[in-house]
Amino acid sequence: MDLERVWKHYTTGDRHIVLSYIEGGINWHLGEAEGLVGSIYVNWRETPVPCPVKAAPPGAQPGSCRTRYDNRYSEYDINHDGVVNASDWADDPRVGDANRNGYTDPEDLIAAFSDGIDHDHNSYVNDISGWDFYDDQNDPATVDTAWALGRPDGGPPPRMPAVPGHAREGRGGSAGPDR
Repeated sequence: MDLERVWKHYTTGDRHIVLSYIEGGINWHLGEAEGLVGSIYVNWRETPVPCPVKAAPPGAQPGSCRTRYDNRYSEYDINHDGVVNASDWADDPRVGDANRNGYTDPEDLIAAFSDGIDHDHNSYVNDISGWDFYDDQNDPATVDTAWALGRPDGGPPPRMPAVPGHAREGRGGSAGPDR
């Protein structure tokens, strides 16, 4: 399948469709991973509404963010680009650079908002941006960035969010190459 041709000639994706890429965990410490930030799905039903206090006028109190959840997508897309991704929380004082890579990414959201509550009631607690089925936990990070989805830059379709997953190879057998 020539996915590069599909993205170029037929579609660049649809934000209403989420592409799941199993064994597609991301190592946010690798330089090429930064280019994926805008394309990686954030499960906004598991996160509080972004609070852009860092971008607020001088004198705004950092503690003025209150944690609230909403069922409206528009409340989460604070930069109005039509997609909810980690960049919507880039100026949120509750989100730090947990993995110390120099930018806000989904792994930082996982660190900031994992509270042990399954807010979207799908039986995956805090599945903020993917799931690690191998270790049964909410951070699908791997030691490599294994995107092979047909784009020259190695990422998912330009306008279709992708959710990384990490899983065992074989039935109850060996781990993936990063284990």
